[in-house]
Amino acid sequence: MGDRKYRDVRVNGLAVKTWPLYTDILEAYEVINVPIAGGHGLSTLTPAMKNRTGVMGGRRSRIHRNIDESLVDIAGAVKPAPTVLDACGATLFGLKGSDLEYVRLGVRYDLGVLDLSKLKIRKIQV
Repeated sequence: MGDRKYRDVRVNGLAVKTWPLYTDILEAYEVINVPIAGGHGLSTLTPAMKNRTGVMGGRRSRIHRNIDESLVDIAGAVKPAPTVLDACGATLFGLKGSDLEYVRLGVRYDLGVLDLSKLKIRKIQV
């Protein structure tokens, strides 16, 4: 991801107002987000919303001050793709989506749903 492929984007979020984001991701017809569920010291878990920080240029460490709000801001700036990992993935770690502040904030800003019974979840064997 070359440095010339980033442009400053007005996010107008809770914590992030503008940030250099990767142009190809912003202009893509659809982005398939395939995160790896894992633990994180500041945000508890690192599923789909945390994975979106990969589109960020600049000094990403600055978002750690307001990690939950920043994750929601960046997720809202990038075209969404269907995913259930943040709320549903929390169950893999003995948590609920409501245990994660950034998930609760994301729901408040229409980035997803918290009630898993409202989703059509199909489990498959791979």
